[in-house]
Parts: sequence; structure tokens; C-alpha cells
Amino acid sequence: MYVTRRALPSNARVPQAPERGPASVALGGLEDAWVQLEVRAGGSGRHVEPGDRALPDLTRERQSARAGQLALLPSKIHTAGMLHTDSMNVKTRKAEQSEATRKALLEAGRALFAERGYRHTSTQEVVARAGVTRGALYHHFRDKADLFAAVLEELSEECIRRVGKAAMKAGPPGSWENFAAGCQEFLDACLDPSIRQIVLLDAPSALGWDRWRELDCKYGFAVVKKALEASMDAGLIDRQPVDPLARMLVGGLNEAALAMARADNPEGARAETGKVIDRLLSGLRSRDPKTADR
Repeated sequence: MYVTRRALPSNARVPQAPERGPASVALGGLEDAWVQLEVRAGGSGRHVEPGDRALPDLTRERQSARAGQLALLPSKIHTAGMLHTDSMNVKTRKAEQSEATRKALLEAGRALFAERGYRHTSTQEVVARAGVTRGALYHHFRDKADLFAAVLEELSEECIRRVGKAAMKAGPPGSWENFAAGCQEFLDACLDPSIRQIVLLDAPSALGWDRWRELDCKYGFAVVKKALEASMDAGLIDRQPVDPLARMLVGGLNEAALAMARADNPEGARAETGKVIDRLLSGLRSRDPKTADR
């Protein structure tokens, strides 16, 4: 069966089509204008006039075709869902690849900065060891100094976690053992070659004094201040202005660590420094007999 249009007489009245809803518009593709139709079935050539009973057959055909399109909707929705899931998987893989590249650059930079020092490490050596391109390096970091700063922050965070773990092992927060063990563990951590070269020797000159002090306050000062406040709350240290005390203690620990880093015998310097730190801390202890045994 096929359908053709035929011109209407000028005085013919054309029935108006019912208003189409959104579904009809979206799933259309069949002619919906109600016009004078000529239907030829099996070569009969019979003309269909308005009101002819052959019209419902054509309507049923349109409805059947639309039903077929509706039947395809679940598969179309399923396909769209698959495309969306695939897109999310691609984004996840790209994020994982990006993170892996950044991690490789940090590991390579850390190893080279510790072995060669900041000044004698080139970005070409970093990308070669990381197995990535220079473009990948500059995608994640502005320059060598930015990479160095990221390595420094990573090392500083590791050092603080190490100090906190040792302090908690020695005693609960607010106990003297917790406070003293944290200070001693910091000195032990400074014997690590990466911390010695990157944090103590290269950081002030590579980043500038202000940037180095900013990072030192973010990690060292904040931790020491918190430990002092806990000790004061527990009555182990007499109540006093905590910020100046924390700055003096951090300065002493940093200077001791620098002396260890520059010493010909770092382990020997560490042993001597540990004894001095113990005496220095003991001078902070409260003389109140109620807390003397804590």
C-alpha cells in the first residue's frame, strides 16, 4: 500500500487534525496532516473520499508504526545509559592515569633531589626517571621549584605522621611522655637522607625564606603548639603565652636538626642533641607537686 496526495477542490472542507502531544512530535515520522487521500490497494486505484471507512485502516497503520517505535525506546535508553557509563569510565581512567603520572613525577623528583640536591637536578632528569614527557611535568607543575615544593610538602606530612605515631605510642595526648617522645622522634626523622637534603639543606634557598617559613609553620609550629596546649591543659607545663613558647621550641629543634644535617657524624650529633633537648624540656615542667609525677 502507498499513499499519495491529491489537490482538493477550492470549496472542500479539510478536517482539522487533533492536537499533537510531545510524544507524537518526538516519535513522528509519519504524515499527520489530514488531507484528501488516494489509497491504492492491490492496483485497485480506488479513491478515498472524506468519511470513507478506509481511513481507519490508515490510522491503524500509523498507530502500529508508532507502537513499533515505542517498543524501541527501552533499547535506545539502554544504549544511552551504556554511552553515559562508558563516558564516566573514560573519565575515571583518565583521572587515574593523571594521578599515576603525578605520583611518578613526585617519586622521581624526591629521589633525585635527595641524591643530587635541588641545584644539580634538572627537569630533563626528572622526566627521564619518571618515564613521562616534559609536557606531562608542566601539566602538573609550573616548574622545578613547584615540583620541589610538592615534594617538600609530601615529606613534611610524612614526618608529622611519623612524629605523631611515636608520640601516641609513648603515651596519651597531654602526657609528658607523649610530648617528649614527639620531640625526640623529630630529631630521628631528620637523619633520613631525603629529609636532611630536601627539608633542611635545600628548602630555604630553593623556595625562599618566606615560603619555607610558611611550610614550617603549617607543619612544625602547628604541631608543637598543639602539644604545648595539651600539656598546659594537663597541668604539666605552667600556663603561659603559647605562641612565643612554641616558636622558641620549634626554632631550637630546627637549629638542632640543621646542625645534625651539617655534621660530619650525624648520628653522634643526634645523640648529643637528644640529651640537650631532654634537659630543655625538663625545664618547662611544672613544679606543682600535684603534676610532678605525671
